[in-house]
Amino acid sequence: MHADDDRLGAHLVHPDSPVQGLLRQASRLEGIQKMLRDWAREPLASSLRIANEREGVVVVYVDSAAAHTQLRYRQQEMLQLLRNGLGNPSLSLEIKMRPASQG
Repeated sequence: MHADDDRLGAHLVHPDSPVQGLLRQASRLEGIQKMLRDWAREPLASSLRIANEREGVVVVYVDSAAAHTQLRYRQQEMLQLLRNGLGNPSLSLEIKMRPASQG
């Protein structure tokens, strides 16, 4: 085994490593996406995806203008769901249109 392999392994398992931080963030975003998709129901649910959560802002991408309009009308309801679900009463929300990639 090469010495670099040991260092890589340490980064993968050490709780304070950047890799573990990325895995925690990915898991959190996945949980937020599930929460929103359960709330939104189809066909709207499959049109949205969580892009990011940073500095108290959840960024949601929608893949069509129709989905964007629906979420705008339900934005306060969605924001309350996120605030309650994430335990952050000052959370804010950005909804952006970004079509899903083809392929």
